[in-house]
Amino acid sequence: MVQVWKRRSSVFASRWAEALEDNIELLEKSLFVRAMEGDTTAAMFLLKAARPAKYRERYELVVNDHDLDRAIEEEFRQLALAAIEPGEPAPSVKLPKLPPPNGSNGNGNGKL
Repeated sequence: MVQVWKRRSSVFASRWAEALEDNIELLEKSLFVRAMEGDTTAAMFLLKAARPAKYRERYELVVNDHDLDRAIEEEFRQLALAAIEPGEPAPSVKLPKLPPPNGSNGNGNGKL
């Protein structure tokens, strides 16, 4: 219902935003007090907000296209071997080369 009122009244939307900002400031002050009293969780939140480049959680995934290709080919080979009857010769499967995914530099060492 609040969203409807905000769309219908620019005065309401403005006052809502001000009230929200005021309450966020109160919450930040309360969090700061808790951090100064020794609450390490509160301190971590404040540090992440104040210096995200240093304290944010970072995830880096490095994919080597060549290793991925080999893993996929091996998986297909295992699936093909599981599908044949015992004593039958293993089929020779040659997979086509795929173009590099969007955003990849194609050199076999892309970061996602």
